[in-house]
Amino acid sequence: EEYPEDIYRAFLEEGGDKMLNTAFLTYWSRLYILSESEIKLSFFSELYSAVLLDVDVNDSMRLAIMKFMINDREKSEEEFSLLDSLFRYYTSRNLYLPFFRAADESLKIRYGLYDKSFICLKYEGSKSLYVTVRKNGGPEVTLHLPEVYSGLYVRSFTLFTGDVIEYRIQAGKRDRREIGKGSVSGPDYFEKTEEGRFDRINHMEYSMILNDFKDVKDTVRKYGELDIITKELFKIS
Repeated sequence: EEYPEDIYRAFLEEGGDKMLNTAFLTYWSRLYILSESEIKLSFFSELYSAVLLDVDVNDSMRLAIMKFMINDREKSEEEFSLLDSLFRYYTSRNLYLPFFRAADESLKIRYGLYDKSFICLKYEGSKSLYVTVRKNGGPEVTLHLPEVYSGLYVRSFTLFTGDVIEYRIQAGKRDRREIGKGSVSGPDYFEKTEEGRFDRINHMEYSMILNDFKDVKDTVRKYGELDIITKELFKIS
């Protein structure tokens, strides 16, 4: 579906109806979230203004501008501040989407995204989905797969290096018809620097194996700093 930029520009120039504008922004925001639809910058300029001013804003609009700003590496202080506030808004509600992992390094550390792995499925909205998981060859456990956004079902897991979860997704409370399967794994320590708290635990383990106790001490200090940041960020006042 092609984004109607000329029509939308003409609509705005004529002082378009606010309700229609919100409906338009919501429709194309949803397409952008659920697919790789190519949408022009003029759309995101209008969307950004609406979210920044918090005028008739909904989750589709907020999440779409988050995805756009995450993918756009050039951000002003105002844009970064807005993105940070949106991360706080959604992570405080325990809502995570896979594209969150592409955020700036500082945001990934602040909101614990380095340690997150996701099981994600696009499917019909308002369905009862379940995921049966087996971690590291252990017993199977069946969990509800929540619909975090209309038509998008996501469950996040915190995994260590070497952890592997095999999963099967089923639809329906009774028949549990299988509609998907796969596996997710924890971060590969050997292919990245230690960034998250669990990464630093992995780092400590390998340093102890190598008897590098100075490195263990440094990593413990870094872990403590991250732990303090996380507790301060989410403390209840």
